[in-house]
Amino acid sequence: NAQTLIKGNSGTVVQSTFSEDGKSVLSLTNDGFVQVRDPESLRELRPIIKVEGDPWTTTLGFADRGQKILVRDAQNLRMFSATVEGDQPEDVFPVRKEQAFCECPDSGVICLYSPGVNTVSIVSPQDFQSITEIQMPDRVNSVVLRQNRRLVAVSAGKSLYLFDSETARLRSILRGHTADLLDFCVQPAESALVTSANDGTIRLWHLESGEHQTTIPRKA
Repeated sequence: NAQTLIKGNSGTVVQSTFSEDGKSVLSLTNDGFVQVRDPESLRELRPIIKVEGDPWTTTLGFADRGQKILVRDAQNLRMFSATVEGDQPEDVFPVRKEQAFCECPDSGVICLYSPGVNTVSIVSPQDFQSITEIQMPDRVNSVVLRQNRRLVAVSAGKSLYLFDSETARLRSILRGHTADLLDFCVQPAESALVTSANDGTIRLWHLESGEHQTTIPRKA
């Protein structure tokens, strides 16, 4: 049940999310304004950000343990400080062109990529600078980063590629699907991977060895 009704937005809220510690709420309205507030006092934690293009296609998220926010609008992917006090100058971070991002839940390191493009960038959550880049042999669909396993899992075409997140060295390629991958996930215990594809099958793989364990076929 809702305990607090947050008012004062300039338009209809189309996206909202809380920071991991619950101390900040990030929202985007249909007139293109991004706000960060304290959900208890409703105090604005930083100046409002104006997005470019359609707010309905804009992507938002917290990063760096709630200390930063990421905004991907029609023009660029930008990082901002989640809190800017008084006359404190705004930190300036590099502007990126990637269309999608994901954050490693244990380290906070950020993965940037564009679906249909062959490059994956791993960047620092502190300054948004590149740590390493991975060049793929096929177009990227989606990415998962697990820093405690030094793992970057990249879905591209019919295969799933596993890289070392620190050296960008290719660890293994999970092959076997006969059509492009639709989705994949890392098991919570992080000992297995599950993939699904347009061939109508789901496959289970051992994370460390890359060995195929079982296939669940399409039901007739």
